[in-house]
Amino acid sequence: FRRLIPENRKIQKNSTSYFYCLNEVIVKQAFLLKIMANELKSILATEADEHSHTYKDGEEVVLWMNTVGPYHNLQETYPYFSLPFCRGSKLAIAHYHETISDNLLGVDLEFSGLDIKFRVDVPKTAYCTLTLLNEEVDAFHHAIRNHYWFQMYIDDLPLWGIVGEYRNDENSGESMKLFTHRLFEIGYNGNTIVEVNLTSNNRIDLKPDVAFDLTYEVMWKPSTVRFHDRFDKYLDANFFKHRIHWFSLFNSFMMVIFLVTVVTFILMRTLRKDYARYEKDLKMDDFDRDFGDEYGWKQIHGDVFRSPSFPMLFSCLIGSGIHVFVLVIVVILITFWGELYLERGSILTATIFCYALFSPVSGYVGGCIYTHFGGKRWIKQALCCGSFLPLLVATAATIGNISALYQSSTRSIPFGTMASIVAIYALVVLPLTLIGSVVGRNMSGRPNNPCRVNAVPRPIPEKKIYLQPWLIIIGGGLLPFGSIFIEVYFIFTSFWAYKVYYVYGFMFLVTILLAAVTMCMTIVCTYVLLNSEDYRWRWTSFLSGASISLYLYLYSIYYFIYKTRRHFTLSILACAIGYVATANFMEIVRKPTLDYYSLIVLTNQSIVAYCKRFVANFSSDYTFPFSFFKDLQQTCSLQPQNVWNVLFLAVVLTGLRFMFVRFICRPLAKYWRLTAEISGKLPESLWNLTMYLFLWLNTCWTLVRTDRWKYFTDPLSIWSDFSRDRLIPYEVDVVYLTQTAFYMHATYGTIFMEQWRKDSKVMVFHHLLAITLLSFSWAARYDQVGILVLFLHDVSDVFLECAKIFKYLKFRDNTHYSFCEFLSNASFIFRLYWFPLKVLYTSFYGSVFLGPDDLPFIPVFNFMLWLLFFINIYWFHFILMLIYNLATGKFKELEDSRELENCNSEKHD
Repeated sequence: FRRLIPENRKIQKNSTSYFYCLNEVIVKQAFLLKIMANELKSILATEADEHSHTYKDGEEVVLWMNTVGPYHNLQETYPYFSLPFCRGSKLAIAHYHETISDNLLGVDLEFSGLDIKFRVDVPKTAYCTLTLLNEEVDAFHHAIRNHYWFQMYIDDLPLWGIVGEYRNDENSGESMKLFTHRLFEIGYNGNTIVEVNLTSNNRIDLKPDVAFDLTYEVMWKPSTVRFHDRFDKYLDANFFKHRIHWFSLFNSFMMVIFLVTVVTFILMRTLRKDYARYEKDLKMDDFDRDFGDEYGWKQIHGDVFRSPSFPMLFSCLIGSGIHVFVLVIVVILITFWGELYLERGSILTATIFCYALFSPVSGYVGGCIYTHFGGKRWIKQALCCGSFLPLLVATAATIGNISALYQSSTRSIPFGTMASIVAIYALVVLPLTLIGSVVGRNMSGRPNNPCRVNAVPRPIPEKKIYLQPWLIIIGGGLLPFGSIFIEVYFIFTSFWAYKVYYVYGFMFLVTILLAAVTMCMTIVCTYVLLNSEDYRWRWTSFLSGASISLYLYLYSIYYFIYKTRRHFTLSILACAIGYVATANFMEIVRKPTLDYYSLIVLTNQSIVAYCKRFVANFSSDYTFPFSFFKDLQQTCSLQPQNVWNVLFLAVVLTGLRFMFVRFICRPLAKYWRLTAEISGKLPESLWNLTMYLFLWLNTCWTLVRTDRWKYFTDPLSIWSDFSRDRLIPYEVDVVYLTQTAFYMHATYGTIFMEQWRKDSKVMVFHHLLAITLLSFSWAARYDQVGILVLFLHDVSDVFLECAKIFKYLKFRDNTHYSFCEFLSNASFIFRLYWFPLKVLYTSFYGSVFLGPDDLPFIPVFNFMLWLLFFINIYWFHFILMLIYNLATGKFKELEDSRELENCNSEKHD
């Protein structure tokens, strides 16, 4: 840093100016950040050990002894040589130089003293002789009775072995034997180690003052495992990638889409009615207005933007929440792409580095919010933002550290590691937080509330019991917890059992789903509170989203008691610390999006009356049919990678649509000199026309390519070719992939990117139904029926989008009206004639009389097809209305009948 400063601008060391102090702080921060960056760079590399992971024949291979502890308590560990084992005779480095993350994780590597050389077999050899005292025999007996296991490392690959064998028979009584021989089987591929296995045998009874030998043996064998894949044996794919994991994720995803759609529709629909009533009142005379009609959230518009109590604490929580949310997202993505779970302590190292790097985020957001609330003590607030989470973690770590020191456990944190963490906090985290707070305070500006806050707070009326804030807070976490319940089970299992959690793609998706669910629940809870004329919404919305931690804590207690066999204080403390970390993660996921979104919603008065009826009519007697997933698990053919491909392609389509509108549609609208209103509608139709035409041509090509055109001419032949064991052709998989991704993108586009029309709610329902039908027919191998549905529907959409484009371009000649007539005929032929004749008849009649007896979920499939048919009837009546209006002269030019509701309301106003 000093080399970057010109010589004539250097500040002398004897200067006490503010700029010199700031320069010293920046230099120290840059030094520490450089150290952490180098450490993070090293763990992201393939070769992450102090060695190169490559050996020459006869080169030394180090065996490190780590920890020992009870098998049923993974979190209770002690140094390996705390038991009276002995070392080998080989002299080498006595102790491994652990990193900060190793010390925090309780890693305590010590050299074994065993002589192991690359590709050199070692016969059975005694490396030491033990003569135990009574106390040492008791220590071994305690370890064997509690099923103690030990851990070793060879070339960063872990090995586990059991100390001894314990039996307790009624006839022979209690028997405890110690394993004295260890067989190491090491697999190599070229000049790298790719496999390690440990076998313990030669059991002996332990007696005081009786000498016995500890022996070892090394066998080298070639292996075909690649170096990059050597860690795969430790990853339990059968557990983490079980089909129920995929289906639970899909179920949560569909639930989130439905919930977001419902809440968005509720807000837009009811808010429009409220504003229509208020606009009508404004146009009336004072004596004609009915002031008694105002109720609910409208009554408290002068108090809803009042600053909350304890604004400093509130801003610190929001700032810290966004900080850790960014941290969680970045660490998950780094771990997913960099496979950090393959290297010991890499995830924790990346977490510490990223937390320090993103410290300005906490100060910036907290400073903006605190200034918006009119706070003056910004330095104290900045210190609070920078110290809140570190002090919380330090408190939990101190309690656990005291317990670990009392038990002489490896979970205790060394003094040097604590000093390093404190230095990172004092020299990096805290200064960066202060800088972010200063920037946020200066960039926040003045509060820009849409209305003035009343000088005197309005009295809060009495509410019914189910509208009390504490009950709203408790209920706000139920649905979010249900959306992540399955993933929490997998995380707890990896924490308490000998499993490596590596499905961070699942964790990322669950994080996004949790944010969406919590956002929707916060909006509903906030509306319920404001509609009861209680303006204290900020803390209630915050705590309603954070209440998921209550259910997580209760579930962690249940899991600890009923799913594990844990004991002693250290385990309970470990469970508590794990809960604090998990609860913070869940709260932080909600804070930045949900509270801020709720603030935007409330600022624009997007609190709707329908939610009140929703809460009043909600019934808790419904039970979800979990047997559905059990049956679906047995019959599904949908591959897991296809789900990822669909999600990725849906995001790509959204980006392509943005570029299509920006670089093609807008220049065309400007060239054709269209009005602003038409310029906003034309891109939607051009994009849909392009996509529907591409999808329909792709479906036609697939029908010809896979010889499935015969199903259109002879639909009943589908069931003669149907088999649950057949493979779906690759071309059909491509059709389903593109169609599903398009409808996922179309759902998002209808809600957030297109103008809301009379049938928009039906359009959203249609897209969700299409996604469900595509996924269902793809998974249950009903693709022969599904591809006919796609063929009949996409061609009608092509004609419909062409008609809309003609209307926007104001083509009013006879060809225009002839095309309108052709559109009605095409929609009728494809959707109302051929669809029931070719699809419904085949799916209903053919499945009953011609299909196999064990067709999975065929009634559900037929029900969804009938729903799609009714939607087609609903849309066809718009076309008939359009033709009727043209024939009767109601419209002189072609209008989209779906916009009649908006037109009529504007004329009425």
